[in-house]
Amino acid sequence: MPSAAPTLGSTSGTLLNTITWPVGMSSQLCSDGKTSDSKQGEDVEMLNEPQPVDDGYTPLVTLTDSYEVKSGEEDEKELFSNRGKLYRYDQPTKAWKERGIGLIKILQHNSTGKMRVLMRREHILKICCNHHVTSEMGLTPLTGSNSAWTWTTLSDYSDGEAKVEKLCIRFKLFEVAQNFQTVFTECID
Repeated sequence: MPSAAPTLGSTSGTLLNTITWPVGMSSQLCSDGKTSDSKQGEDVEMLNEPQPVDDGYTPLVTLTDSYEVKSGEEDEKELFSNRGKLYRYDQPTKAWKERGIGLIKILQHNSTGKMRVLMRREHILKICCNHHVTSEMGLTPLTGSNSAWTWTTLSDYSDGEAKVEKLCIRFKLFEVAQNFQTVFTECID
């Protein structure tokens, strides 16, 4: 099977003699910059420039220019937003499992006034934390870290159904963790 990328060969002491192209695109490159099979000595053009191809294909569907994507956060005010790493406590193994890295937000609904914690993973934007802040929640510092907080929620909807989860968020800076703790406790009260 021919190689997918051009390979350079060397014969009789010349530095660049042969370029082998995949599937029927081979040429003999001479030392003066011309190909031996080029018509009437035309100069070799840049080989890595894409050439337009007319294969007679016409698209079946024409795509529109753009459309509006709704995130579900349009009716909410952002009280806190910062990058952090979220963990969940796995009860069978008794260990913290990483849930994702991304922006964790505390949002307040404009009409109902309810607060919720929302976090989406970076790049893929999959929800990894989504629950309301209730008065039953208690925020406690993680043992051994001054920039991480833990809490338990009775209804985390990040996987589509409500489950009890023990969560931990770790921030890079102590000041950001303190700000999160301040906003979170204000939402509980």
